[in-house]
Amino acid sequence: DLVIKQDLGVITVDEFLIKIPLDGSAPMILPSGIHVNLPGVLQGGGSVQIQDGGFQGGFDVTLVPLSLRVAAQVGVSPVSDPTTGRKATAFYLGIEVDFPTPIILGSTGLGIFGFFGMFAMHYMRNLPPTVPGSVCGPDLQWLIDASGQPQNLFNPNPSSGDLNPAPVANNWVPNIGSWAFGVGVRLGTVDGFLLTMRGMFILTLPGPQIIITVNLQIISDLDSGDGGIATDSLTV
Repeated sequence: DLVIKQDLGVITVDEFLIKIPLDGSAPMILPSGIHVNLPGVLQGGGSVQIQDGGFQGGFDVTLVPLSLRVAAQVGVSPVSDPTTGRKATAFYLGIEVDFPTPIILGSTGLGIFGFFGMFAMHYMRNLPPTVPGSVCGPDLQWLIDASGQPQNLFNPNPSSGDLNPAPVANNWVPNIGSWAFGVGVRLGTVDGFLLTMRGMFILTLPGPQIIITVNLQIISDLDSGDGGIATDSLTV
Protein backbone atom coordinates (compact mmCIF):
# COMPACT_ATOMS: atom_id res chain seq x y z
CA ASP A 1 0.00 0.00 0.00
CA LEU A 2 1.15 3.49 -0.82
CA VAL A 3 -0.26 6.18 1.47
CA ILE A 4 -0.73 9.32 -0.58
CA LYS A 5 -3.45 11.84 0.18
CA GLN A 6 -4.96 13.38 -2.93
CA ASP A 7 -7.81 15.89 -2.76
CA LEU A 8 -10.03 15.52 -5.82
CA GLY A 9 -12.65 17.99 -4.62
CA VAL A 10 -15.69 16.03 -3.57
CA ILE A 11 -13.61 12.87 -3.05
CA THR A 12 -10.35 12.68 -1.11
CA VAL A 13 -8.20 9.60 -1.74
CA ASP A 14 -6.21 8.75 1.39
CA GLU A 15 -4.52 5.52 0.31
CA PHE A 16 -3.63 3.71 -2.91
CA LEU A 17 -3.08 0.01 -3.48
CA ILE A 18 -0.55 -0.69 -6.25
CA LYS A 19 -0.55 -4.22 -7.69
CA ILE A 20 2.33 -5.27 -9.93
CA PRO A 21 1.68 -8.72 -11.49
CA LEU A 22 4.67 -11.01 -11.90
CA ASP A 23 3.46 -12.21 -15.31
CA GLY A 24 4.45 -8.93 -16.94
CA SER A 25 0.91 -7.58 -17.37
CA ALA A 26 0.13 -3.95 -16.66
CA PRO A 27 0.18 -2.82 -13.03
CA MET A 28 -3.05 -1.69 -11.38
CA ILE A 29 -3.59 1.30 -9.11
CA LEU A 30 -6.65 1.06 -6.87
CA PRO A 31 -7.83 3.60 -4.28
CA SER A 32 -8.14 1.63 -1.02
CA GLY A 33 -9.15 4.49 1.29
CA ILE A 34 -11.39 7.42 0.37
CA HIS A 35 -13.44 10.17 1.99
CA VAL A 36 -16.47 11.79 0.39
CA ASN A 37 -17.72 15.28 1.22
CA LEU A 38 -20.63 16.46 -0.89
CA PRO A 39 -21.85 19.51 1.07
CA GLY A 40 -25.47 19.25 2.09
CA VAL A 41 -25.82 15.78 0.53
CA LEU A 42 -23.32 13.13 1.63
CA GLN A 43 -20.40 12.84 4.04
CA GLY A 44 -18.29 9.85 5.02
CA GLY A 45 -15.66 7.49 3.80
CA GLY A 46 -14.58 3.93 3.27
CA SER A 47 -11.70 1.57 2.74
CA VAL A 48 -10.94 -1.81 1.18
CA GLN A 49 -8.12 -4.33 1.55
CA ILE A 50 -7.40 -6.90 -1.13
CA GLN A 51 -5.46 -9.89 0.13
CA ASP A 52 -5.13 -13.68 -0.10
CA GLY A 53 -7.53 -13.99 -3.02
CA GLY A 54 -10.28 -12.11 -1.22
CA PHE A 55 -11.07 -8.71 0.19
CA GLN A 56 -12.56 -6.90 3.15
CA GLY A 57 -13.71 -3.33 3.45
CA GLY A 58 -16.33 -1.01 4.76
CA PHE A 59 -17.93 2.39 4.52
CA ASP A 60 -19.50 4.85 6.94
CA VAL A 61 -21.59 7.60 5.39
CA THR A 62 -24.21 10.11 6.51
CA LEU A 63 -27.04 11.28 4.29
CA VAL A 64 -26.99 14.93 5.31
CA PRO A 65 -30.57 15.95 4.33
CA LEU A 66 -31.99 13.07 6.40
CA SER A 67 -29.24 13.00 9.08
CA LEU A 68 -29.27 9.24 8.49
CA ARG A 69 -26.06 7.30 9.13
CA VAL A 70 -25.37 4.03 7.31
CA ALA A 71 -22.28 1.94 7.98
CA ALA A 72 -21.37 -1.49 6.65
CA GLN A 73 -18.45 -3.89 6.48
CA VAL A 74 -18.08 -6.83 4.13
CA GLY A 75 -15.54 -9.58 3.70
CA VAL A 76 -14.99 -12.33 1.12
CA SER A 77 -12.22 -14.88 1.47
CA PRO A 78 -11.37 -18.36 0.17
CA VAL A 79 -11.18 -20.92 2.95
CA SER A 80 -10.30 -24.60 3.06
CA ASP A 81 -10.07 -27.51 5.49
CA PRO A 82 -6.64 -29.18 5.20
CA THR A 83 -7.99 -32.35 6.82
CA THR A 84 -10.84 -33.04 4.38
CA GLY A 85 -9.65 -30.93 1.46
CA ARG A 86 -13.00 -29.12 1.41
CA LYS A 87 -12.95 -25.63 -0.07
CA ALA A 88 -15.46 -22.82 0.19
CA THR A 89 -15.85 -19.07 -0.06
CA ALA A 90 -16.32 -17.27 3.24
CA PHE A 91 -18.66 -14.27 3.30
CA TYR A 92 -19.31 -11.68 6.00
CA LEU A 93 -21.68 -8.71 6.14
CA GLY A 94 -22.22 -6.33 9.04
CA ILE A 95 -24.45 -3.27 8.79
CA GLU A 96 -25.79 -0.47 11.00
CA VAL A 97 -28.40 2.23 10.40
CA ASP A 98 -28.74 5.13 12.86
CA PHE A 99 -31.76 7.44 12.90
CA PRO A 100 -31.65 11.21 13.50
CA THR A 101 -34.63 10.99 15.89
CA PRO A 102 -35.79 7.97 17.89
CA ILE A 103 -38.73 5.70 17.13
CA ILE A 104 -40.69 6.28 20.34
CA LEU A 105 -41.95 3.13 22.07
CA GLY A 106 -45.38 4.22 23.26
CA SER A 107 -45.45 5.88 26.68
CA THR A 108 -42.36 4.07 28.01
CA GLY A 109 -40.10 7.09 27.59
CA LEU A 110 -37.77 4.92 25.50
CA GLY A 111 -36.92 5.14 21.84
CA ILE A 112 -35.06 3.16 19.19
CA PHE A 113 -32.16 5.13 17.75
CA GLY A 114 -30.97 2.53 15.25
CA PHE A 115 -30.61 -1.08 14.22
CA PHE A 116 -27.59 -3.19 13.34
CA GLY A 117 -26.89 -6.78 12.41
CA MET A 118 -24.51 -9.25 10.86
CA PHE A 119 -24.39 -12.44 8.81
CA ALA A 120 -21.35 -14.70 8.67
CA MET A 121 -20.85 -17.73 6.43
CA HIS A 122 -17.65 -19.66 7.17
CA TYR A 123 -16.55 -17.01 9.68
CA MET A 124 -15.97 -17.43 13.41
CA ARG A 125 -15.18 -15.08 16.29
CA ASN A 126 -11.51 -14.21 16.66
CA LEU A 127 -11.26 -14.92 20.38
CA PRO A 128 -8.09 -13.80 22.15
CA PRO A 129 -6.16 -16.31 24.28
CA THR A 130 -6.93 -16.62 27.96
CA VAL A 131 -4.66 -14.39 30.05
CA PRO A 132 -3.88 -15.85 33.49
CA GLY A 133 -4.97 -13.48 36.25
CA SER A 134 -6.96 -11.22 33.90
CA VAL A 135 -10.38 -10.06 35.08
CA CYS A 136 -11.63 -10.35 31.50
CA GLY A 137 -12.22 -13.76 29.97
CA PRO A 138 -11.76 -14.31 26.23
CA ASP A 139 -15.43 -13.56 25.44
CA LEU A 140 -15.52 -10.22 27.27
CA GLN A 141 -12.07 -9.26 25.97
CA TRP A 142 -13.29 -10.02 22.44
CA LEU A 143 -16.16 -7.57 22.93
CA ILE A 144 -13.79 -4.93 24.28
CA ASP A 145 -11.42 -5.48 21.33
CA ALA A 146 -14.43 -4.97 19.06
CA SER A 147 -15.09 -1.63 20.80
CA GLY A 148 -18.47 -2.96 21.88
CA GLN A 149 -19.60 -3.43 18.28
CA PRO A 150 -19.57 -7.17 17.53
CA GLN A 151 -21.30 -6.66 14.19
CA ASN A 152 -18.07 -5.24 12.77
CA LEU A 153 -15.82 -7.57 10.80
CA PHE A 154 -12.80 -5.49 11.75
CA ASN A 155 -12.36 -2.69 14.23
CA PRO A 156 -11.75 0.72 12.64
CA ASN A 157 -11.19 2.23 16.11
CA PRO A 158 -9.00 -0.20 18.13
CA SER A 159 -9.45 -0.12 21.88
CA SER A 160 -6.88 1.46 24.16
CA GLY A 161 -3.68 -0.39 24.84
CA ASP A 162 -4.51 -0.07 28.53
CA LEU A 163 -7.37 -2.50 27.97
CA ASN A 164 -5.47 -4.89 25.75
CA PRO A 165 -1.76 -4.50 24.89
CA ALA A 166 -2.26 -6.15 21.49
CA PRO A 167 -5.81 -5.60 20.16
CA VAL A 168 -6.76 -7.95 17.35
CA ALA A 169 -7.20 -6.56 13.86
CA ASN A 170 -10.26 -8.63 12.97
CA ASN A 171 -13.22 -9.45 15.17
CA TRP A 172 -14.19 -12.34 12.87
CA VAL A 173 -11.91 -14.63 10.87
CA PRO A 174 -12.59 -17.21 8.12
CA ASN A 175 -13.22 -20.76 9.35
CA ILE A 176 -14.89 -23.37 7.19
CA GLY A 177 -18.12 -24.73 8.64
CA SER A 178 -18.77 -21.82 11.01
CA TRP A 179 -21.91 -19.68 10.69
CA ALA A 180 -23.34 -16.76 12.64
CA PHE A 181 -26.33 -14.44 12.55
CA GLY A 182 -26.96 -11.43 14.75
CA VAL A 183 -29.44 -8.57 15.24
CA GLY A 184 -29.05 -5.56 17.50
CA VAL A 185 -30.65 -2.31 18.53
CA ARG A 186 -29.59 1.10 19.84
CA LEU A 187 -32.05 1.93 22.58
CA GLY A 188 -32.36 4.72 25.11
CA THR A 189 -34.47 7.35 26.77
CA VAL A 190 -35.92 9.73 24.20
CA ASP A 191 -33.56 12.51 25.31
CA GLY A 192 -30.60 10.32 24.33
CA PHE A 193 -28.85 11.19 27.58
CA LEU A 194 -30.29 9.65 30.75
CA LEU A 195 -29.92 6.02 29.65
CA THR A 196 -28.53 4.63 26.40
CA MET A 197 -27.56 1.12 25.37
CA ARG A 198 -26.49 -1.11 22.51
CA GLY A 199 -27.78 -4.67 22.71
CA MET A 200 -27.21 -7.57 20.33
CA PHE A 201 -28.32 -11.18 19.99
CA ILE A 202 -25.92 -13.48 18.13
CA LEU A 203 -26.45 -17.12 17.18
CA THR A 204 -23.37 -19.08 16.13
CA LEU A 205 -22.99 -22.54 14.62
CA PRO A 206 -21.89 -25.24 15.18
CA GLY A 207 -23.25 -25.44 18.68
CA PRO A 208 -25.55 -23.70 18.65
CA GLN A 209 -24.19 -20.94 20.87
CA ILE A 210 -26.25 -17.91 21.87
CA ILE A 211 -24.39 -14.69 22.68
CA ILE A 212 -26.09 -11.61 24.13
CA THR A 213 -24.06 -8.41 24.44
CA VAL A 214 -25.10 -5.17 26.15
CA ASN A 215 -23.27 -1.84 26.38
CA LEU A 216 -25.03 0.48 28.83
CA GLN A 217 -24.33 4.13 29.56
CA ILE A 218 -26.02 6.27 32.22
CA ILE A 219 -26.18 10.09 32.11
CA SER A 220 -24.13 10.25 28.94
CA ASP A 221 -24.77 11.59 25.46
CA LEU A 222 -25.80 9.01 22.91
CA ASP A 223 -22.72 7.93 20.98
CA SER A 224 -22.66 8.34 17.23
CA GLY A 225 -22.11 4.61 16.80
CA ASP A 226 -18.68 4.94 15.19
CA GLY A 227 -16.58 5.83 18.21
CA GLY A 228 -16.51 2.44 19.87
CA ILE A 229 -17.16 1.69 23.49
CA ALA A 230 -16.83 4.38 26.13
CA THR A 231 -14.39 3.72 28.95
CA ASP A 232 -17.05 4.57 31.54
CA SER A 233 -19.75 2.33 30.10
CA LEU A 234 -20.98 -0.99 31.46
CA THR A 235 -20.17 -3.84 29.07
CA VAL A 236 -21.64 -7.31 29.43
